[in-house]
Amino acid sequence: MADFSNSSAVDDLKVKGNEYFTKEDFVNSYDCYTEAIEKLKCIIELNKSPKDLNQLSILYSNRSASLLSLNRYEEALSDSEDSISCDSHYVKAYFRKATSLTFLGKHLEAYHTWLQAFDICDRSPWLVSKVREAKEKWLTQFKIYPVQSNSDMIERFNIIKDPRLKLSTLAHFWNLSSPDERLSIFKVFISIISGQGELSEQTERLFDIEKMKDLPMVNYLDLPSTDVQSWCDYYARLDSENKTGLLKNIWGMLSTKEQTLVVSDLKELIS
Repeated sequence: MADFSNSSAVDDLKVKGNEYFTKEDFVNSYDCYTEAIEKLKCIIELNKSPKDLNQLSILYSNRSASLLSLNRYEEALSDSEDSISCDSHYVKAYFRKATSLTFLGKHLEAYHTWLQAFDICDRSPWLVSKVREAKEKWLTQFKIYPVQSNSDMIERFNIIKDPRLKLSTLAHFWNLSSPDERLSIFKVFISIISGQGELSEQTERLFDIEKMKDLPMVNYLDLPSTDVQSWCDYYARLDSENKTGLLKNIWGMLSTKEQTLVVSDLKELIS
């Protein structure tokens, strides 16, 4: 029977795993890291120490690297998260996690992982470079990859620097809404702009669903919806309540000048 209290066995298995990994024998490297993890977990149960937890973090990260090389991305992600749980300052674990998320198509989460590493780990030149690279990569992707949630959409919208792109996106969203949804959105915006809270029945009678027309896109012909197709696809899938909620949140992110331009467009609907 193996002596699970013998930490030298763990070291030997780690060395063997590293050798197999260098030789690109990822199956055997995975097996060595797995056996080392199980032995070390038994040692930790008897005598938990920061050094052992750090070692366990490294082993999980190494096994995650093997799993990545075997195209087993979900398992690689799980191991990277276990590595971070053992030692939140181990920067390679964040590298494994970001890589796993990227292969799984979770690009925003991968970007967030690098930001998390930047906040927690020592800011080595390598990490600073990786975070800069991740940010630059995300800026080329944030209009392309599918939106996961309203908070994701809001975060992406907040990245936009071009006021015209912001306004054209809002116009696309409006035009994707049904007449009933437009009327509901219109009332909410009028309520916010006027500061009246709930609108009176007399005020509501001023609004006519027949006036909830498409907004003209003539000023944005160089910014077609195909530029933000993933955003439009996401918006189109939302129910009426979530569409209104998303647009309310976006309104709060606009500058005073941008809000004035939105108000100008809305006035056209009741003129």
